[in-house]
Amino acid sequence: MINLAIIANRYANAMIEKYANQIRPEHLRVLDDIQLCHTQALGRIEYQCRDCKTLQQNYPSCGNRHCPSCQQHHNMQWLQHQQQRLLPTQYYLVTFTLPSQWRGLCYGYQKTVFNALFNSATDTLASFFNRDKQLGAQFGCCMVLHTHSRQLEFHPHVHCIVPALALDKSGKLVKQKRGRYLFNAQNLAKVFRAKMHQALTDAKLKVPRSPKSWIADCQHVGQGEKALIYLSRYLYRGVIA
Repeated sequence: MINLAIIANRYANAMIEKYANQIRPEHLRVLDDIQLCHTQALGRIEYQCRDCKTLQQNYPSCGNRHCPSCQQHHNMQWLQHQQQRLLPTQYYLVTFTLPSQWRGLCYGYQKTVFNALFNSATDTLASFFNRDKQLGAQFGCCMVLHTHSRQLEFHPHVHCIVPALALDKSGKLVKQKRGRYLFNAQNLAKVFRAKMHQALTDAKLKVPRSPKSWIADCQHVGQGEKALIYLSRYLYRGVIA
């Protein structure tokens, strides 16, 4: 069975030459790591049976989070940890997406824009929780960044798994929202758009023109477990198997 290390060894140089103006330094590090994965270059692990003295040897993995041969155990550990933290309430998957007009800026200034994406999403949710009569000022959520679409195009968006409960301003009383509705997605998108504009302006980046209507989504996901499983698939692994 062919694996990604074989493909990387065979085609990496040609790919680097063709896409030299698009490849970032971190991409080159990923390629280097994948090409060395499970090879002698990373050392050797030897096992010997105490009874028959049979010696076996393996080569360690590269440990890069984008390598499909690695990180499966980290995925499972994260998922188990998050499942243990699930609360007995209804959960929602809230997604904030950057418009296509912003992807070039995001690709060039990833650290700045991704930080703004997380902060703006958090501030947007905080403002809605604050104003909701059934909820409170202090909320919690689990946020995961996805940078690709199903077609493997650069498509930055952040998923937020949000429990429908919060603490009041005193931090003592738990308030819970019943039913299958949390917030209006169109209203979330409007507030998120304004906060992203302000964040990038404060960062002194030239804000590109964008559509007036941005995309946000708010879906009821039951007790939250299935949403966690969905997000865990690509959390510590690359999308190309």
